[in-house]
Amino acid sequence: MDATARILNLLDRWRHLPDYQLERRADIFFATYLVDFLADRQGVQVNPLLVPEFPVHIGTIYPHIPSNKSFKIDYVAFASDLSRAWFVELKTDSSSRRDKQNAYLEAAQQAGLPALLDGLLQIVAATEAKHKYCCLLRLLEQLTLVELPPDLNDALQSRHWASAVNGCLPRVKNVAPAIPVEVLFLQPVSNAPEEIGFVELADWLDGREAVADRFAASLRDWATVKAGQLTTGWS
Repeated sequence: MDATARILNLLDRWRHLPDYQLERRADIFFATYLVDFLADRQGVQVNPLLVPEFPVHIGTIYPHIPSNKSFKIDYVAFASDLSRAWFVELKTDSSSRRDKQNAYLEAAQQAGLPALLDGLLQIVAATEAKHKYCCLLRLLEQLTLVELPPDLNDALQSRHWASAVNGCLPRVKNVAPAIPVEVLFLQPVSNAPEEIGFVELADWLDGREAVADRFAASLRDWATVKAGQLTTGWS
């Protein structure tokens, strides 16, 4: 048995145990295929640079809440020509959908991409994790959504890096276009146009490669057998 099969066998079993978070362990498999799947499903070229755990500044989407904390979007994907974007939420348990999450996704969608990036810069200014957030800014620069000042790297390496980075932030150019954003939910069973069921993804994966075939088998299991209902397969 190869390593991929062993990993997915563990996910198949352990998702039935208390407090095991399948979503966080399995997301790399979803991310591996998501760009190509979206491209085929949406009928457009999708940029291969996927943005995971995109932070949405709370104060931006809820101005009455003055906070630099953030909600996270599981994946943000962009059309290669930056004509469209998608917020994709992964749910390995459909019952984990919450009205609060739906509300902030809708608020982020309505705020628009330029405002969300302005909010991100406020988070960068406030956070102590500036090195990681600057890695996110570099990723967004590769997507041609921001233009970073040339001295940002020097600022990160300086002795007083926190204040030096903050000194660079006013010179970050937000060049994100105001493009349509669609919210999609990737979940075990689909019941609405904005939902992508695991079986739909599994059907798309079939025959592509050995890893895709094995992942498709797990997806069909996750779509049909609820967590906690496993009766065999522990050996």
